[in-house]
Amino acid sequence: MDIINESKKRVAILPTNTKFSLNDLFTGIEWNNFEKKDRLLAGRNFLSLVENNTIPNVESSGKTSGNKQTYIKK
Repeated sequence: MDIINESKKRVAILPTNTKFSLNDLFTGIEWNNFEKKDRLLAGRNFLSLVENNTIPNVESSGKTSGNKQTYIKK
């Protein structure tokens, strides 16, 4: 499973004004089945796509106290 493409599909069905992090889009089992290097790379790539407006209606909303990047579906 491609993390980025699957994330785009799952973001598209989120309700408006939903705050989420990348791993929130997956079940715990799904997320943990991805290799750590793939999760880290997906996190960087997803943020880059959001900042470049490649993923519509999603904005970066900073990081949590645990240093997890969060987003808001607009």
